[in-house]
Amino acid sequence: MPAEISAIASESCAQARRLWPAALGVALLGAEICFAARPGLNWPLWTLAAIAGLIVTLPRRAERTKRVGFDRTSGLYLTLAAALSCAAAVTAEPTLQGLILIAVAALGAYVVQHSVSPQPGAVLLVPLRIGLAALAEAGRRTSEAAALLRAGSAVPILRGTALALPILVVLSLLLSGADPTLASWRDALAEALRQLTFLPRLIFFLVLAIGLTGSYGLAMRGAALGSAQSSPSAPRLLSQLERLIVLVSVAALFALFFLLQLSYLFGSIGAQPGSGVTFAEATHRGFGELTVAAALCVALILGLESCAARDGREPWIRVLSGLIILEALLLLLSAYQRVVAYEAAYGFTVQRLYVQIYAGAVGVILVLLAVELLAGVDPARFARRTIVTGLLGLGLVAFSNPSAWVVRANVARYQMLRKIDAEYLAQLAGRSPDAIAELVRALPALEPADAARLRAALEASAVRHVGFYREPAWYEWNLHRGEARSALASAGLLPQQAQ
Repeated sequence: MPAEISAIASESCAQARRLWPAALGVALLGAEICFAARPGLNWPLWTLAAIAGLIVTLPRRAERTKRVGFDRTSGLYLTLAAALSCAAAVTAEPTLQGLILIAVAALGAYVVQHSVSPQPGAVLLVPLRIGLAALAEAGRRTSEAAALLRAGSAVPILRGTALALPILVVLSLLLSGADPTLASWRDALAEALRQLTFLPRLIFFLVLAIGLTGSYGLAMRGAALGSAQSSPSAPRLLSQLERLIVLVSVAALFALFFLLQLSYLFGSIGAQPGSGVTFAEATHRGFGELTVAAALCVALILGLESCAARDGREPWIRVLSGLIILEALLLLLSAYQRVVAYEAAYGFTVQRLYVQIYAGAVGVILVLLAVELLAGVDPARFARRTIVTGLLGLGLVAFSNPSAWVVRANVARYQMLRKIDAEYLAQLAGRSPDAIAELVRALPALEPADAARLRAALEASAVRHVGFYREPAWYEWNLHRGEARSALASAGLLPQQAQ
């Protein structure tokens, strides 16, 4: 028994020597370059540091018994997280940056979960479950560290540190009277203590430290979470015949819909005289209805797969499910075409582009579901593939700058048709940082009245967001923010306070 206790204590000390320097070092870096800083180069730098700390704390190959440790799946998730974090140094759109932050944090949770157990259970609940487990683990690791510090070998270190600190403070105050650098440090420290400006940064550091300590501790310990254990399969609530009836009904309904709307399936009812529906109403309503119906097909097929029994009718089930997926893809194509027709009539907007991207994303999910049908549907695998596909799509959007593309498309349409929505471009100047540089470049191509209106909107936006365009610290560098700043400066629109 004493030998076992000694082995446990030795392992705890070895883990603590890896855990605490990694967690506190990464938290300190985050407090230095991310607190109260604009998103830019700091986000990928901190993410790479956090990934390095996680790799250091993950179980080594020699330690793998019941633990998973670092493998190809972990490497894929961490590579995707690093790539997504780099998008924060490219796009300046707050919405995209928020989605990137959530996605990177979720990928980190998946890596920690995978190091604990390769069977994650409910995939969408993994970030919440790991977050709660990390808080508990941080408390356990802190108590363990306190116990280790009270051990005999650490007592002299603590006593020596406690004696050295007041002596260093007194000597530093004395020496600061003879050295200007030490004097400036003393004054800065006194001012920070007087105004408590260090307190928010300290709280930010503690939040990061708690999260990192808990996450790294879970990955290092590899203890199985109770909620991650594989649960017994749910009872089959439906017979194969009932499932067949549902699928046949849905397939027949879609077929009837195609027959009834054959004349304008890839057009718009609002374009027909006497329909009583405007072009805009038909496009918006039709897009929403068709895409929701297509998305519900995914839920329907997955739900029937999970709660219906299996028998000899399974080949027919696969055929009908594939037919419904094909019909759902046709619905999406119809919805997509409606938006394309609307853009041809009224011009391009970021919102219209995003709904087309959404339609494409649902289409990809349907294709993934078709692949699952061929291989045998595994809901957890399908969820993982869908999430990874969605994150890749998010990265593509963040790196490709849709706002600038919308401006270029509208200018090209104006040069061909002499029609442009100048009011929308003026609105875009006030709410889309990624579009600023392209909007400035578009000024010479517009009519004088439209150009003057857009120029005024750009100037007002620059004044209103002057802090956004101020000279950045090196770790705040952001590609599109820098392009916008240079474009505004070249056009004489950058406020004096930002120069």
